Amino acid sequence: MTCRENKTCEIILPVTIGPAENVTQSLNISRTLTTTEISLILTLGTVTTLCNLIVLLASKFASGGQSPTLVFIRSLCVGDVLLGLYGISKMLMFLNLDILLINFFLPESFFFTASIASLLSLLALNIDCSLKLSKPLQYLQHMDKKNIITVMVLLWNVSFIIGFLPQIGWNDQDYILSFFFYYPWHYLFFHGVLIFIIILLNFVVILFLRYKTTQIVTNNTFMGGHSQEFQKYRRLVVTTIIDLGLWFVCCVPFYTYLGLFCRACPLADLPGSDINIVYFIPVFLIKSFVSAIVHGYRTAQIKSVIQTLSRGVSRMVNNSRKNRRQNGISAISSNSARSSNLSDEDVRYNEPITRIGSLYSNNTFIGDSQTTIMTVFSDGLVATKDEITVL
Repeated sequence: MTCRENKTCEIILPVTIGPAENVTQSLNISRTLTTTEISLILTLGTVTTLCNLIVLLASKFASGGQSPTLVFIRSLCVGDVLLGLYGISKMLMFLNLDILLINFFLPESFFFTASIASLLSLLALNIDCSLKLSKPLQYLQHMDKKNIITVMVLLWNVSFIIGFLPQIGWNDQDYILSFFFYYPWHYLFFHGVLIFIIILLNFVVILFLRYKTTQIVTNNTFMGGHSQEFQKYRRLVVTTIIDLGLWFVCCVPFYTYLGLFCRACPLADLPGSDINIVYFIPVFLIKSFVSAIVHGYRTAQIKSVIQTLSRGVSRMVNNSRKNRRQNGISAISSNSARSSNLSDEDVRYNEPITRIGSLYSNNTFIGDSQTTIMTVFSDGLVATKDEITVL
């Protein structure tokens, strides 16, 4: 890797075309990634990860951490944290290609895992809301926090298996640096179809939720339209709609691009097709950042904890400012007290005479050797008249 004027990094990646062909070509991404772009993606990934970690920690202290609904929110936050780590680790790999000792596409496995797990968690949250709104008594008897945690653990295990299938054998070639030569088209097709099936199922459940909330409001069923429990789930429905919309907006262009440029696709021979995938990383990072804000703002329990923390930080900052201001006033007062305790002679003789025989103002004159210093106030009264000898 060579850099020119600390602005553009030229990275030459050896890419093996096939195990039997023994042909090697160079993959030049100098026109694609600059150090500025890498730094921006690293910063965005760091900010996204920290924001989701804050929401994740806030959910731990919300309602004593016992609300079953918060389990789904935490799962969504963990998925967004993985997306942030995906962006960070991928950029670090680009910066350390010369000493890279692990699979170049290991971060993509975290991406594929996080996307499946987040959408499955969103589907589980929608199903949970629909059951609680349609059959609240029967559902609450069988589904508690432990059962929901068990379901989420199973979903994450399935997601990790799907995301890491290329790492355990479902790939075209090992230890290669080209995306479309590492990932076979059938794996990308399988993952893309699975993603859109889960998005479609989420859409169907959300339609049912909208129908059910409208029915509750109009018919005033067992769970009243103005009850606190209903309002909570109504807010969750809006949150899931926002999450689903963000995933749809991000996944449609990404998987459309994969469907056009994979090795068995119409535009497979276009040069640089696998390198441009890097530019989808900021898209998913921005999605995760927006999701963190949505989860922190629209989830009432988490919002309350974050507001409490914000007020505590504000009080600490204000107290620190007041302490600094009071310390400054005390220092000024002590200096004034020390100055007032000095005698007139100390004041006069401790001040150095820097210039001799020059006129300082209309009121003060210093002679050459035998000097008379006279200070006259603005009202014309003589304040002091002393003679000193300047050596």
